[in-house]
Amino acid sequence: MTKEEDFAIHTLHWAEIEPRYYAEYTGKDNSLYAIWPAPVDADACFNKAGFNDFSDLDTSNEFEGILSNLVQSFTKLGTPRVINKYYPSLYHRFFKRIDIMGQLLGPVYDDRIPACIVEFGNPKVAAIKTEAGHPILLVTVKKDRNELFQSILIKIANGRNLKNTILKWEHIISNSGDAIPNKP
Repeated sequence: MTKEEDFAIHTLHWAEIEPRYYAEYTGKDNSLYAIWPAPVDADACFNKAGFNDFSDLDTSNEFEGILSNLVQSFTKLGTPRVINKYYPSLYHRFFKRIDIMGQLLGPVYDDRIPACIVEFGNPKVAAIKTEAGHPILLVTVKKDRNELFQSILIKIANGRNLKNTILKWEHIISNSGDAIPNKP
């Protein structure tokens, strides 16, 4: 394992999100978790939600590595399926393939890009959603597989601190119709 001081991202925060935010989308058989790094760039939404570990450090490469490790871990459950896709430009549509990582990272870096949802397993065992220009990974897992989330969380932290942190989610996550669906 790597020591925490070797990272620009020193902590991975996580929380189980209350069903009232996504119950109609995740379904009663799923749990919804959020994972986000610290520090993050100064952000009014995070601040309103009660989070204040801000820095102007460039953590994008580390965040992308964390997301890549999460995708790889869930891929063991089955082939990933992109549910929501965005097509950023005519050039990309015709000349450059947008891979799963590109699809998931688009909404993290630009709040004008619609949410991206990637499901794993058939039937779905887990899903990752990104949205709203925030470096938050919304993760759905079947309730009978919650231990899977915990073990993967430890793996993707890769020696970083893990902290269960409760936020005022209404300031950060969308409550729109593109939230994580409960259908395979």
